[in-house]
Amino acid sequence: MFNSGQFGRDGSQWELLFGSLLWILWLQRNERIFEPEKVRWETVLSYGKRLVQKCQDIATLFRLPRVGPVLSRDEVCWKKPPVGWCKLNTDGVVKGHSRMALCGGVVRSDLGFWIIDFSRCIGVCSILDVELWGIYK
Repeated sequence: MFNSGQFGRDGSQWELLFGSLLWILWLQRNERIFEPEKVRWETVLSYGKRLVQKCQDIATLFRLPRVGPVLSRDEVCWKKPPVGWCKLNTDGVVKGHSRMALCGGVVRSDLGFWIIDFSRCIGVCSILDVELWGIYK
């Protein structure tokens, strides 16, 4: 079974837990926006540990290699635009069956300084539509 006292001390599970925690925080943020009446009683950390354990159980069951990161750290980071340019990063989210959508973005300078940002509730649409709205806005 899962020994929470030793979790991640050898570094083997930390990357999977960290990614899981970020994903859970993102999910809970969206639930608070789209379903404020929904209450999650389990803590983020205990949910994350449970999720990691399930992933490892599945990997063991199907004799998969160690569950871990797919991307290198270099691939998951913001990269500066060329000197004299600004960079626009956008994202959008659509909530399951309700299809309520939000988009947002930020413009940063070639030094990484914030210039302007935005967020909008789009209403009901597809994920492709909300991503395009993010660029348009």
